[in-house]
Amino acid sequence: MNEECGVFAGILFDKNKNIIDKTIKSLSNIQHRGIQSCGVCVSCGDKEMLFKDKGLVCDVFNPNNIKNFIGNMAIGHVRYSTINGDLKKSAQPLCAKFKNDYIYLCHNGHIADIQLIKNELTLKSKIKFQTQTDSEVVLRKIIFELEKNNIDANFENIGKILSKFFDKGAYCLCFLYKDKIFAYRDKYGFRPLWFCETDDGFFIASEDIAFKDFKINKKVEIMPGFGVEFFLNNFKIKKFDYSNKKKMCVFEHIYFAHINSTIFNKKVFKIRKKIGEIAAKKYIHLKDKCDIVVPVVNSGICAAIGVSKVYNLPLIFAVLKNKNQYRTFIEMVNFREEKIFQKFKIRKELIKDKRILLVDDSLVRGNTAKYLVRELLKAQAKEVHMLIASPMLKNTCSFGVDIRNKKELIANKFNNLSEFSKYLNLNSLNFMYLDDLKKIYEKNDYCFDCFY
Repeated sequence: MNEECGVFAGILFDKNKNIIDKTIKSLSNIQHRGIQSCGVCVSCGDKEMLFKDKGLVCDVFNPNNIKNFIGNMAIGHVRYSTINGDLKKSAQPLCAKFKNDYIYLCHNGHIADIQLIKNELTLKSKIKFQTQTDSEVVLRKIIFELEKNNIDANFENIGKILSKFFDKGAYCLCFLYKDKIFAYRDKYGFRPLWFCETDDGFFIASEDIAFKDFKINKKVEIMPGFGVEFFLNNFKIKKFDYSNKKKMCVFEHIYFAHINSTIFNKKVFKIRKKIGEIAAKKYIHLKDKCDIVVPVVNSGICAAIGVSKVYNLPLIFAVLKNKNQYRTFIEMVNFREEKIFQKFKIRKELIKDKRILLVDDSLVRGNTAKYLVRELLKAQAKEVHMLIASPMLKNTCSFGVDIRNKKELIANKFNNLSEFSKYLNLNSLNFMYLDDLKKIYEKNDYCFDCFY
């Protein structure tokens, strides 16, 4: 089961203050990372309160169900997964008993050999797993090793277990245990993790956009193989693992992250705009074949700005996104096509008799592209060309992107680009070249495996 999620954790210096409002705001700011379920655990140091459910942050949490959430510490999570049914019990935070207390966990990522670890745990212990998630296996394995070796749950001991048993995984993890919070980023750095300090507390999240409502004194992107431990009035950023090879997911820049985030020390908006500019220069002939540049909102906007700049063509928002409609790439398969029809609105008066260059960040299953091209032609567009600001997706991902097998990828269904373009009813279909994408990054620290 693959997941792409968002994590948050925080502690307020004043034990008499309540962190729930900050937690909910921060989770709302990273809602784009997961729309199927969400949850929060709030603690005052000796008592925890957990609430989680299916749905968006704004729907799950309301004044009635959070009024009794009192505490200055919290961890929270937004989630999507590919598991059928999207069971409420798979929502996070997860918890499991350790000694006389509980350890709570939030996880973003995917562990490649998780089934082997789960099978081994099942044989060696009496653990009955409650979910099908990687995250529960991680939590159960950590507690199993702590108990087996009769050691405490602290940053160093958990870090050693992660390093020893989960060295093939992509993860950002947040733990709440008693009066401390631990967070870890895997040694390859697949997923992003940020720490910030304010006048009233310490916080950690998948993206720095989570902190946009805070008055920040210090903000640091946690490096691969590092983590952070914080408690009431202090924090420590520590190294717990190491690899000389980094594999930061380039899809974070292309699709997952918020455009106002900084990911892997790069501003997402600038990267996407630059990708659009480079792709436009590679296909400079499109300048004379099109009248307007139309972005697929919201995913294609940044790249389309770059394309429009290079071609000196009008940037026209002729494809609008209906309110309260979220990303269909992270929808459950059964509902994905139905959601596409609800998601977009075409402004017919802007495209009639125009030669359109439709720009998007990626082409995964092709459902959105096929629908939009059909609607644009129904609205009497003269021609529709498409420019994709990433290479063809050809491979599955073992580290958290929702692609379970190659057959799901539309690029693998055609022998050549001409057939591909004809299927989508396009005048032309154009993809970013992988070599050009790699040139944007100075070092070979990124994972491009899904393009091979």
